[in-house]
Amino acid sequence: MITAIANNKGGVAKTEVTVQLAGALARMGKRILVVDMDPQANATRRLGIEWDASAPIPTMSEVLRADADGAGAGAVLACGWGSLEDPIAEAELIDVLPSRFDLINRETEAGVVGATRRLRRALCGWTDEYDAILIDTRPDLGHLVQMSFAAADNVVIPTDPNYDSTEGAIRVRDFVGRHAVDLVNPGLCVGGSSGDAAKVDE
Repeated sequence: MITAIANNKGGVAKTEVTVQLAGALARMGKRILVVDMDPQANATRRLGIEWDASAPIPTMSEVLRADADGAGAGAVLACGWGSLEDPIAEAELIDVLPSRFDLINRETEAGVVGATRRLRRALCGWTDEYDAILIDTRPDLGHLVQMSFAAADNVVIPTDPNYDSTEGAIRVRDFVGRHAVDLVNPGLCVGGSSGDAAKVDE
């Protein structure tokens, strides 16, 4: 199951939900892959992975630029929670496809033929070992978010009880209902609903 966590409004705890859900599922013995599709890379950092310019690592920017089946396999890192002296058991069940600020460069490639399918292709052929894949997204409905939706089975929309956050959640719900077919992912639905229930009137 691949779940994208999204809201058109920032500051509604998308990353917190992603990271805490990964931890909770790992404590249940599930193997989890977290895909950080936000150039802010907050999920990457909260999962204990820091960028070191002296020892660069491949991130989602390189994975998506490769535009190849299975491209993500070479960029997977283990969750960095805990230490050798003080290990955290659930960290052993969480892997991360990390992000970095230069992921925003992939946003400008929306017009490239097949670009919306790049994340789906990157996850192809090697992710069956995971019980769940969680995709953290940026707070908009642009190309990086659309790639996430194209790869996902469902979308979870965190929100808080204020107008702007609720409006952002509604925009995501409506986008899924109207454009899942355009993303070549007609079965995509909002979590907790059926595919039909997620659709809205044009």
